[in-house]
Amino acid sequence: METRAVQTDELDEMLSLMCEAFLLPYAPSREIFYHDPFFNIQMKRVLVNAGQVLSCLSIVPSTHWVGHAVCKFGGIAGLATRADSRRMGYASQLLDSSLVAMPEMGIGIAALFPFDCGYYRKRGWVPVYQQYLLSITPCKLPRYREIAHVRPANISDIKELMALYNHTTQFKSGSRHRDCKRWNYLMNQQNIALFYRDNQTSGYLFCRKQETGKGIQLLIQEFNCESLAAKRGMIGYIGEMEGIDRIEYVASLEDIHRSGLHQPHIQPEESTFVSIQSQTGMMARIVDLQIVLEALRPNFKEWRGEVTLVMHDHQMHPHKPVGVHIASNGSDLQMNKVDPRHNSCKIEGAFTAWAPVLMGYQSLDDAVSLNSLHPDSMETVSSLSRIFPRRSFFVSPVDYF
Repeated sequence: METRAVQTDELDEMLSLMCEAFLLPYAPSREIFYHDPFFNIQMKRVLVNAGQVLSCLSIVPSTHWVGHAVCKFGGIAGLATRADSRRMGYASQLLDSSLVAMPEMGIGIAALFPFDCGYYRKRGWVPVYQQYLLSITPCKLPRYREIAHVRPANISDIKELMALYNHTTQFKSGSRHRDCKRWNYLMNQQNIALFYRDNQTSGYLFCRKQETGKGIQLLIQEFNCESLAAKRGMIGYIGEMEGIDRIEYVASLEDIHRSGLHQPHIQPEESTFVSIQSQTGMMARIVDLQIVLEALRPNFKEWRGEVTLVMHDHQMHPHKPVGVHIASNGSDLQMNKVDPRHNSCKIEGAFTAWAPVLMGYQSLDDAVSLNSLHPDSMETVSSLSRIFPRRSFFVSPVDYF
C-alpha cells in the first residue's frame, strides 16, 4: 500500500472513484476534469493497494491575504474513498501523507471546507472563521432606478473587474489573489457576473440559479460594490429576476450588512422570511510553522523584539516540539528553526491553538486568556499583540477549493 501522486494511467480510475463518491455523471465530469485550466497531476494524490486506487484527493494551491501579508494555502478538495473500502482509515492515511508533502511545495498551512466538522476536528483541524448564511424568501426587493446601469458582464470586462476587486480586497483577510487566468475561469463557470457602470465600474456580483425541491433558489456567491448606487443597481437587478423562490447569500457578517440585502425591502402585507445563520467556515491545519511565519513577514513591519514560538504537534512531530526564533531590530527580521528547550521568551501551545491565532480567528491575547497558548511572561504577549490581532478572515464561495 502506498500514498503518492497519481500516475497518468490511473487518472480515469481516480475520476470514477470521485464520481461514485459525489454522485456525479461520469461523461460530463471527465470533460471538466481534463480541461480544468489549473489541472496539475502532481497535485492529485492517491492511496493505492495492489495496483488499485482506493482513495484520492487534490491539493489546490491558493494564496490569500492575512493582514498585510499574502499566505499560500494548500486547499484539500475531492477527498474520497471507494464504497467497498470505507471505514478502514484509508482517507485519513492519504490526508496525513499529503500534509507531510506540503512543505516541499512551499505550503505551510492546509485548509478545506468540511463536509463533516467532527471528522476533521478529531484529526486536529480547527475552524479559522465563522461565515453566515442570509436567507430571504420570497424575493421582494425594490426596483431601484439604478438598475438601468446594470448589465451582464463578459470577458472584455475582466480588466475593469480585476481593478475593482484588487482595490476593494487589498489587505482584506481571506481574499484570494486572482490573476487573469483565475478571472477567465470564473467568467466561464455557470456564474452570472453583473456589474454597475456610471463612467466607471463600481460593483459586480456572482450568482447562479439552482432548482431545489422547494423551488428556484438564487445563490449569491460574491457581492462587491463600493458605492451606494451600485448596491441599489444590483439589488434592483436581483429583484427583477423571475421565478425566484428564495435568495441565499454566504458571506462574512460585515459583508452581509454592507450589501444591504438583509434589510426587509417589502410591503407590510407581503409574507416574507429573513434569517441569518452562523456556519463553520474554512478549517485549517498548520503543517510547517516556519513557512507560515515567513509568509506573514509583512505583518511584523517595524516590530522590535525577540521571541520563540513553540508548537507541539503529536501527529507530524511526535518526538519534540517545533520552535521558531524571531528577532528584529525594527528593520532586519530574522526567523530560524531552533530547539525550543534552549530558548527563553517563549509562547507555546498545540498546533490546534496556533492556527486560529495565525489566521486571526482569535487574537494572541484571546488564546492566552483561554489558556490555549502559554507565554513565559505577559511582556512577551504584549509585544506581539499588534502582530496577531483578531481579523475578519473570509474566503468567497467562488474561491472555494
